[in-house]
Amino acid sequence: MKTILFLLLILSFTTFTALALDHDDGPPLDYLKSNYKAAAVVAHVRVLDASSVNKVGGYENWQINAVVVESFKGSLGKGAEIKYLEPTESGFKKERFLGEKIIFLKNKNFKDKKHHYTAIENSTVPTTKNVIKNLKVRAGHSIDTSRSR
Repeated sequence: MKTILFLLLILSFTTFTALALDHDDGPPLDYLKSNYKAAAVVAHVRVLDASSVNKVGGYENWQINAVVVESFKGSLGKGAEIKYLEPTESGFKKERFLGEKIIFLKNKNFKDKKHHYTAIENSTVPTTKNVIKNLKVRAGHSIDTSRSR
């Protein structure tokens, strides 16, 4: 009986570890390809500030102010400042949006007739070596992931 419990414990730990390691590699390649194709801008950014700008029902838009660390698609170069909207469910704290991220943005025109960038829903991902490597391959960049996390 002790042997069975021990084996179940080992199996559970192994499964949990495998899932955690898979998550650290970032989202599946198909997911990245789909978002890359749909986006006008794909970039590794450092978010400097974020603020909730409006709420509708159980959702809200956050205005994000960021600096481009590396561009994978679009006309923004390294060091460019960018503002974009990120739609989310209500209730998130500002800290969720700060730090380094990979963003996938689409162009959107609003009632004010101004051009805005908006994050593709549920597309923002953490910066991992695997994600950056896959985006560089997709964008045709040379691969050097030594500086990424």
